[in-house]
Amino acid sequence: MTGRIKVSLARRYAPLATDERPNLFHSLFFVETSDVNRGGAFAKIGSSIELSLLRKVNRNSIALRDRMRPDGRFRIYYTRKLSHFVQILDFIPKIIDGRGKERSPSELKSLEFGDNVQRDCYLAVFNSSLFYWLLTVYFDCRNLNKREVESLQFDPQKLDESEKNKLEGLCRGLMKDIKKNAKMLTMHYKTLGKLQIECTYPKFSKSLIDEIDSFLAKHFALSMEELDFLVNYDIKYRMGVSDTEDDDGA
Repeated sequence: MTGRIKVSLARRYAPLATDERPNLFHSLFFVETSDVNRGGAFAKIGSSIELSLLRKVNRNSIALRDRMRPDGRFRIYYTRKLSHFVQILDFIPKIIDGRGKERSPSELKSLEFGDNVQRDCYLAVFNSSLFYWLLTVYFDCRNLNKREVESLQFDPQKLDESEKNKLEGLCRGLMKDIKKNAKMLTMHYKTLGKLQIECTYPKFSKSLIDEIDSFLAKHFALSMEELDFLVNYDIKYRMGVSDTEDDDGA
């Protein structure tokens, strides 16, 4: 009796403008993904470049959940909202209500680490186009949940001291730039009334994010073609979105 061969086919996730929808089925590409599917999730990819990328990134078996410290003093913050950029930060964006009092963003979550270097290394990777792409490959592309965050396969302990210092510096530069480009906007909600919200715009820091992806390309031994794919991934949608679409809610 011959054994059965399991084959899975998947196509990449692709946001479409209204005028592109009639051409959807003509633009589908499928890739065999048997060796890159994760925990029951089919990898939504549609090219040999993406398949090669996944194989290289998935070689690292250490996930973030194996490196977290529940009692750690060094934190990063995020909410479930997922837009055209991942917004995981080392500060909590301000929200001020109509009485002038600060309130926390809804569903604010944090991750704790034992030292600032490890925290900054992970924070840099979270803000990379590589991580954003991985979210579109394995998850629902709408929410950033604990499962998605803790599944990140990257291990700072495999970096030497100079590499850690480099990635930490890239993280510090990015966080400083995101903070500099943030705006306090006034918004009105039926249930919450008037709120002033510190909104962040990572797209204005894209060149710094690209530097992080260039670092990760060396770490994961990516080709120039694979790096080019990442830094330009869905660039039309990610960079073309208007400010109001990218605003943080309360």
